[in-house]
Amino acid sequence: MGLNGNNNNCYATSLMRPAQKLGFRVCVYIFRGAAGLRLLTPKLNNGNSWQDLSVAINHIKNNYISQQKFIAYGVSLGGLIL
Repeated sequence: MGLNGNNNNCYATSLMRPAQKLGFRVCVYIFRGAAGLRLLTPKLNNGNSWQDLSVAINHIKNNYISQQKFIAYGVSLGGLIL
């Protein structure tokens, strides 16, 4: 999602609800410090924070996906980082 996005914004819900109806498992990645998330480290989010997303994607692939295809969708800064 974009920098100020959360799991209830129109970008997220407009894709997630139809995807769920088609049988997809969905999740929302929220940038550190965005959407009211408390920062737990001194590292701030910026437009080059692709490493955080890489960690999240690897976690999903290693823990929730076996042989299934993986699709990522980003809006605004989220699309740029993808």
